Amino acid sequence: MPFNQYLFGSQWRVAVCITSFDRIDCALILQEIIKFNWPNKWYIVHATSSKNYDGYLEDVLILREQKKLTCGALDLLVSSIQAAKNNIPGGVDYIVHLEADTWIGNQSVVNKYLNILANKPDSIIAASSWSYDQVPMLLSDPFLRRQLRGLILRKLRALGFACGVGDRNSISTQFFIAKATPDFIDLVACIEANDDDFLEKLVYEKIVEKYGKTSIIPMAEREPVHPAYRYACDALSLATHHWPSSNEHSASYPGKKEWLIKQKFVSLGPHMERLLRESDLAYYNKGASRV
Repeated sequence: MPFNQYLFGSQWRVAVCITSFDRIDCALILQEIIKFNWPNKWYIVHATSSKNYDGYLEDVLILREQKKLTCGALDLLVSSIQAAKNNIPGGVDYIVHLEADTWIGNQSVVNKYLNILANKPDSIIAASSWSYDQVPMLLSDPFLRRQLRGLILRKLRALGFACGVGDRNSISTQFFIAKATPDFIDLVACIEANDDDFLEKLVYEKIVEKYGKTSIIPMAEREPVHPAYRYACDALSLATHHWPSSNEHSASYPGKKEWLIKQKFVSLGPHMERLLRESDLAYYNKGASRV
């Protein structure tokens, strides 16, 4: 599709920046979700460090060298958003970052936060934190004192107090929506990380340092992220894991096959059809860890 057709149905120029390492089947289906089922036609920029990938539906493909987890994730993120700025004629207004195994079914979720960002001049990014709920951990603790603290926190939360949540000062880098300003892209590009760093905290700290806390639009639907919404969040039509089917794990959230069925997509691409059809899913993200 020619570049100039992507403005149809949307008042903004948007690039969905997908990053992938070895979960390529996830990346293929994510592209089919976006291209075949999202009403507004947006660009896809895909940065991957896979050694066995030569492109699919993306408008811009960036091939990167493989690096260790944190450094590799940052390298792919930087490469994708820089390509959205430099490789798309005329640039874009907004960036939606999705890791390959992080799927959004309903584009209106993104449109909601685009509208909030557009109407709040001092904002720069919309994202959940990478927080965790302390209450379940405390309630299951063997020490009575910690159990009591968990009960008190649960009561206070029921009364409307925001408490009992750890790692609030962080940003989920697996899914966020940001204004594609040159200074934001440069800010992310200048982040330096080691493999034992907490990337979600690094990004948060840099954003707050430059723009302030009010520049972050929280995605309250997913708070706190862990454990309830780590792998799925229905309010955001979000699936954020790599299990191809519920038959391969014992958790309460649906596998990718079951999630696709639930979404009732009108248009199915060949990779979506294969996942729904196959009973033997050994092919899916072959070689990637299931853990």
